[in-house]
Amino acid sequence: MKMQLLHLYKANEFLKFKEIEINGTSVTNG
Repeated sequence: MKMQLLHLYKANEFLKFKEIEINGTSVTNG
């Protein structure tokens, strides 16, 4: 159960990071 929560947390952090990365590139490009 704990591992599943950790996995979800990491996935969420990864998505946030990708979102920031995408926003960052779109800001620099646009």
